[in-house]
Amino acid sequence: MKPSALRNLGAGARLALSAPRVLLCLWAVQFLFALVVAVPVHGSALEHLAPVAGFVEDQANAGLRLLPAWLFEDWARTDPGGLAAAGAVVAPLMLLASLFGVLLASGWMHLALDPKPSHGLRRFFAGAGEHFFPFLRLWVMALALYAFATWLLWGSPGGALQDWLLNDRPPAAAADERWGRGVEIGFSLVYALLLLQIEVVVDLARASLVAAKRQSAVSALLRAMAFWLRHGWSALKLVGSGLLLEGLWIGLLVSMTGWAGLPLWGLALLLPWGRIALRGARWSGLALLYHQWTHPAPAQKSRPLDEGTVWAEDSAA
Repeated sequence: MKPSALRNLGAGARLALSAPRVLLCLWAVQFLFALVVAVPVHGSALEHLAPVAGFVEDQANAGLRLLPAWLFEDWARTDPGGLAAAGAVVAPLMLLASLFGVLLASGWMHLALDPKPSHGLRRFFAGAGEHFFPFLRLWVMALALYAFATWLLWGSPGGALQDWLLNDRPPAAAADERWGRGVEIGFSLVYALLLLQIEVVVDLARASLVAAKRQSAVSALLRAMAFWLRHGWSALKLVGSGLLLEGLWIGLLVSMTGWAGLPLWGLALLLPWGRIALRGARWSGLALLYHQWTHPAPAQKSRPLDEGTVWAEDSAA
């Protein structure tokens, strides 16, 4: 029987949910990342927005309500230093969060393929440390691939193709407005699919490193490309389903702030927890899928019966 993408995604979800201590630890780390920016911004908002927007009194019922732009413009004028300092922290914090994601991927894939099943923090971080540097090299290669894809679609090659399709006009000024809009949407869809394919191939390369217990990121990427050519649909179905579930989780919580009265602090607590669990399910499931395709279980052979009958076994007993 061929390995099933959805079945392995479910197995990855069971693995992630069966490790509550790992989920709690990872959630706490990501929550602290967010607090680095949220605490000073919240303090500045309490000081500078409260007098003009009733921030303190209305914060319990604000939900995700849109606020007028002039409030933010006034805020930026009254506290330029505080907002600039908070903004300066965002870029290095995003880099740190991305590297933390590399650690998460290595830990979940290690748990999924560990011959000694364990759901503890020690096993998770031991596996994460074992595969971190090969995963880090893959992360650098992935950045190069993302940059190449961006240049290909939005740089000189894509720009030349778009000029040819639109007769050297921008999409908004095309002779046929629908055609211009279609070209613009088409380029965006192709770009999104290209980024998704790179994401899947890089994750497959990570899975190959853990499954084969190797260290070379280049050979892992080549193995992942070969796997993609043979079983790309299975991998795409698993990753796409995982991303869809993650999107549904985000949409559900955001909508609950409106119709169910979920407070913002509840959104801030539940959103990262669900995303961590679903990402763990996706990485674990992809590692299991790769391992099942590359290490198929031997077919079970039935034991031959003595003289072709079932009576001899009973008589021997």
